[in-house]
Amino acid sequence: MRSTLASRFDSLVAGAITPFRAMRLISKNPALWRLSIAPIILSAFLLASLLGLALFLLKIFAHSSIFAALSDYSGIVFAILATLAIIGLSLIAGGFMTFFISLISSPLNDLLAEKTEVTLEVKQVAHWNAGRFLRTLWIDLRKTVIAILAWVVFSLGLLIPIANAIFFC
Repeated sequence: MRSTLASRFDSLVAGAITPFRAMRLISKNPALWRLSIAPIILSAFLLASLLGLALFLLKIFAHSSIFAALSDYSGIVFAILATLAIIGLSLIAGGFMTFFISLISSPLNDLLAEKTEVTLEVKQVAHWNAGRFLRTLWIDLRKTVIAILAWVVFSLGLLIPIANAIFFC
């Protein structure tokens, strides 16, 4: 009987080579290739659109607030605080974009997994239908909302001196 350590190492190696095996399978099958590219293209389009909107709103904010306040000494302090606020809001926006893109591409990844199972001739593959798609979307929406709430709680916990020690020790 193999030791637990050897079995864990085998599991580690199998996990490390899985992405390469997946890329080989996807590259050999054009249908899988299209299904794997679709979430990437959709995510890139959504990310570019949301970033464009964020930069447009940031430009409006910067011109109306920061540069108008630089005329005196207190304006410099305001500019520094506003810059820190912009950085913080950008990180928050990036987090929300990540959750949103994950939510949008999840049903497509589910379809990719189904087609991969069909390609590998796995028995008893559930076939795609609108009801299953909506159920998957509903599950992913709930997971995304819970993840966002947890992210907000832990992010705010970083700002509280005692709570950040409790959250992250």
